[in-house]
Amino acid sequence: EQSLLEALRIRTQWLGDVHPDVADSLLYVGALRAAQGRLDEAAQHMRRSRDVRSQLLGPAHPDVLACEHNLAAIEMRAKVADAKAAKTELEASATTEEGKEVSGNVPGADAAREQRDGQSTIEAGVAGGVPATG
Repeated sequence: EQSLLEALRIRTQWLGDVHPDVADSLLYVGALRAAQGRLDEAAQHMRRSRDVRSQLLGPAHPDVLACEHNLAAIEMRAKVADAKAAKTELEASATTEEGKEVSGNVPGADAAREQRDGQSTIEAGVAGGVPATG
């Protein structure tokens, strides 16, 4: 992790914000964050990688489209985890042992929200953690 972040810092410092190597580093950090379940951070890095590639290569280039695919997979993973958490909250609030409505925090909902941490990178559509780019 530290090596990837250091490479991104050095590449940005020496090459500027808009360079193919910077886009690669952003992609690698994004894939790592996705594998760690840190989906908001992963999406931020993937967006930046896509934006750099789009500036350099044009919006229809296969590398830009691969970034779009990875970003969509990460966003889908986050939405699925959020939907599962909401469902758990609704189910828990609808019934209790006595059939009374539950209010406040629902312990099961936190576990459902954190389920995205355990999902594999492959499930997110990022095969092998980092897609091939040209």
